[in-house]
Amino acid sequence: MQFTTFVVAALSMGSAIAGPIAGFKHFDNAVTAVAQAKTVVQEQLATIEILVGGVHTAETVTKLQKSLVTVSANVNGLVGPALALVNVKSTLSQVQLSAVPKFAEDFQGLLISIEAIGKKVTGSNLSQNVIAQIKPELQLVLSTASPVARPIISFINVAAPSYVPEFQKVTAILVNIQALSTLVIGPLSGLGLVTIG
Repeated sequence: MQFTTFVVAALSMGSAIAGPIAGFKHFDNAVTAVAQAKTVVQEQLATIEILVGGVHTAETVTKLQKSLVTVSANVNGLVGPALALVNVKSTLSQVQLSAVPKFAEDFQGLLISIEAIGKKVTGSNLSQNVIAQIKPELQLVLSTASPVARPIISFINVAAPSYVPEFQKVTAILVNIQALSTLVIGPLSGLGLVTIG
């Protein structure tokens, strides 16, 4: 009887420890994924700036499409790590809390780069023909920012509430990205259908 009680107690304690550790792993994965995506997106932003500032040829269009697809693939790659944070209900360890400011900085840097890409492309002297050819790729880049941001911000509200103000700084950037997305895609109709113009 004592052995059974001991086993049950050990299993309960193991579950109590495993829950937070699993949550911490999701946080660590998100931190790494955001940092990596930020680096790639910043590199592609530099490439896009060169491309839109140069002579616009068929090769330019192909290179722009490739850069935009690379950006969207990296931003879309954040959906899994971001959504994994939704089910985490525990607060972070002290070590992880110390990583939150860098996480906030990387996350903000990523969104600033996405916004800059949208502004560079839509505000450039690219012809309407070139814009039309890269429009699907640009839509992918701009449309994923908010779905990635929501679970990250929700997680911070629960796991690191003292850092919420740091993450609220991205609100204006997300509004700008949404405005750029609307500019590229066109306004939404009352039925939730997108008008492609």
